[in-house]
Amino acid sequence: MSVEPPSRTFFPELHDRFREPDAWQIFDDVLPTLHELAALGINLGIISNWDDRLVPMLKSLGLNKYFEAMIVSCDVGFSKLSPVIFEQAAKKLGVPPGSILHVGDSLDADVAGAKAAGFASVLIDRTLREDVPGRIKSLRRLEGMF
Repeated sequence: MSVEPPSRTFFPELHDRFREPDAWQIFDDVLPTLHELAALGINLGIISNWDDRLVPMLKSLGLNKYFEAMIVSCDVGFSKLSPVIFEQAAKKLGVPPGSILHVGDSLDADVAGAKAAGFASVLIDRTLREDVPGRIKSLRRLEGMF
């Protein structure tokens, strides 16, 4: 008798579960910040190391309407840290890299990758007690940067 390993039975279910909007929680600062930045006329984009579930999931959460460009690694063929994915974002937004502020949660992929591509970058670290240079604990801090 052969029993399939859990990785063959469990992983597909788990993978599909993260396609569902109710599997995700939007932090309290996300919607007010996106709304405020959009009201200021700031073009927003997403650069993500993700797969083909991202864009439909953002649509189902109602977040896609805030973004002029959504650059996903599975579509570009390069992931963050590669300058190619950042270059694609600048191209889709129609602005030079030096005029883009990238916000991410990884020092290596986000901050280092963005800076290597000529973007300004800030790390979001929700564990901070208070903001420090180059790091913010809430997206609401972005509103004061523009």
